[in-house]
Amino acid sequence: MRYFKYVLVLSLLACLFSLSKISFAEDDDVSDASAEDRQQIYHINDDVDLMPTLKIYYARPSITVRATVPQLLSDSNDENVDAFNQLVADTVKEEMVEFKKQVADNGSTKRNDLAIDFDASVINMANEPLISIRFTVHAMMNGMGPPYRHHRVINFDLNSGESLALEDLFQADTNYLDQLADYSREALNKKLKDKERIMQGTMPDADNYKIWNLSPHGLLITFEGYQVAPSRDGSQTVLIPYTVLEKEIDPDSTLANCLKHKRRCLGNKVLTGGFIDRA
Repeated sequence: MRYFKYVLVLSLLACLFSLSKISFAEDDDVSDASAEDRQQIYHINDDVDLMPTLKIYYARPSITVRATVPQLLSDSNDENVDAFNQLVADTVKEEMVEFKKQVADNGSTKRNDLAIDFDASVINMANEPLISIRFTVHAMMNGMGPPYRHHRVINFDLNSGESLALEDLFQADTNYLDQLADYSREALNKKLKDKERIMQGTMPDADNYKIWNLSPHGLLITFEGYQVAPSRDGSQTVLIPYTVLEKEIDPDSTLANCLKHKRRCLGNKVLTGGFIDRA
């Protein structure tokens, strides 16, 4: 019995010591409690590397955020690298602020978890790299039913230091949204049953195609869960080959120049996670 009490005391002391290393913000600002760098580093070119970095944030005792984010590393003082890293930080912060608001509105004082992960693809690595990031945001709010998730994207031109909009890829006077809609609808109809939902979710409206990414094999469109299928079936993806969009792509864009040299531009790639195969 005495031995059991001794072990119990030691266990409690260990637990208290562990908790003492965790800091919580006393106000509404999220604090970065700790950061752990993964060993995997992806070489983009002679000046820039991409490193997945795990960060753990604590907002209040009832909220924990684990975010695995892409960070660019460079020995040179590259403003565009800094701009990308800041854009990633802003994206994660926006998700945390929104999650905290939802928790506050729900009035939950129990455990609420937010997890952010990403997939990445880089094309045209040697010259004017285009970095394409898709964040997957998983949220579990106590008392609010099953976990849910959604996606955010960053498509970044490292040469210009600016984000790419979908319309930047195409000529202004083309019906590229119709092309995206036709191809996506045909692909989804082959594997999903709810034809009416597919029709509505793939209408040639820019909002239906806001989650897009560049990959070495084509334009990847992610449809959120509920958009083209019941939420229980999760999100859906359609990979549209660049050859389908050749007539619509802006000939002066970086993507068009890349497609003229496919072996050099698309052959070297950075892929993390299940970027093409999984939503």
